[in-house]
Parts: sequence; C-alpha cells; structure tokens
Amino acid sequence: CGASAIGGSGVDYGGFADNIGQYEVNIKEREEIPDVDEFVAVEKEPGFDYDALRRRVKYPDMAMRAGIDGRVQVAALIGKDGRVMDIKITDSDNPILNDAAVKAVKDTPFTPAIQNGNPVTTWVRIPIVFELK
Repeated sequence: CGASAIGGSGVDYGGFADNIGQYEVNIKEREEIPDVDEFVAVEKEPGFDYDALRRRVKYPDMAMRAGIDGRVQVAALIGKDGRVMDIKITDSDNPILNDAAVKAVKDTPFTPAIQNGNPVTTWVRIPIVFELK
C-alpha cells in the first residue's frame, strides 16, 4: 500500500492508525505583539534602573572627538519575562549615537509591564542623552 496522486480503491480497511491520540498536542495562545506606536493600557509600566542604564552608555569615540552630542529616543519591546525582544530608534539627533544607545538599552534588565495582575508585552520609550561636559 502506498500514496499516490491517483485515487485509491475506495476500500475502507477499518479504523484509524494505531498511534492516533498517542501524542498530546499543546496549542498555546499566540501572543499578540503590539506595534511600536500602539497604545497598550497597563497598570504598571515596564521598570528599569535609569541611572544604571546611563552608566551602560558608552559615548562613541568619534562623536566625542567631533564634539557631537544629542539625544536618541529608543523604543524597546519588553516581554512578559522582562527581556528586551526588539529595539527601534524612534528619533535621533545624530546617527553616530544610535548604536551606543541601542547597546545600552539591550543590556539593561527590565521588569515587565503589568495588566490585570499579569505580565504583558509592551513597548517603552527611553530617551538617551549624550552630553559633552
């Protein structure tokens, strides 16, 4: 007996394969990922230590030598486990600062947003200021 694109004989050999029902299938509800500009109502925003984040920011050498300062607005998608799932630059005064801002946010631990007592995935916007003194 084999498979073919041509129809079979139509004979019912009775029953199902022996292994039907042997495997349990777990179908998880697929989590909806919000768009970066989508409003998500939460009781508690994702949390992080802003001072620790600022210490993680490494001023780019080229920007420092050129006297470039500015601000980079980073949007970070924080998952239910507090990990950064995605990062987008939503505004930047100078592209030379972007990589340093992204790296600092990526390496920052977060606590997840809370809605109805449960962690939820949502975006948080973080301004990173580069300032020469």
